Amino acid sequence: MLRFFKQIRKQVMQQNKIRSYILYAIGEIVLVMIGILLALQVNNWNEQRIENNQLNEYLQSIKTNVQTDIIKLESDAIKRDTLREVNRRVYENINVGVYDIAELKRAERFFYEFYFTPNRSGFQSLTNSGYIGKLANTKLDSLLSNYYIGLDQLREREISYN
Repeated sequence: MLRFFKQIRKQVMQQNKIRSYILYAIGEIVLVMIGILLALQVNNWNEQRIENNQLNEYLQSIKTNVQTDIIKLESDAIKRDTLREVNRRVYENINVGVYDIAELKRAERFFYEFYFTPNRSGFQSLTNSGYIGKLANTKLDSLLSNYYIGLDQLREREISYN
């Protein structure tokens, strides 16, 4: 292709047609500009794709963290329900004068403290990366905010209960 342009340039210069040469030069400049603009557009598309992939990785990490949190919360709820049932039975037995040592030892777990610690690593990574701005004013942004605010409130309630 470059050989083709060289031949055109040579012909125009040999024929001493300045106007044709200027038009040729302008055409070549336009072609170079179009090439640069295309390269920039392809680069922007590629960067956008990379950013979207990175954002999806952060969101997958948050999803995994939330799933782990749910499993921990369900496990804690089962432990608390079991403990409540044991203590209810011990209370009823004490009221009727029955003192089962094994049950009393199980009931002493009543004084154990439960603290749920959520996994915030994915959300912190997203926040630190600066990609959180891509979620601004979206439903996902408000859901994440509400979730972590709810976790903070849960933590405060656990502290007061314990």
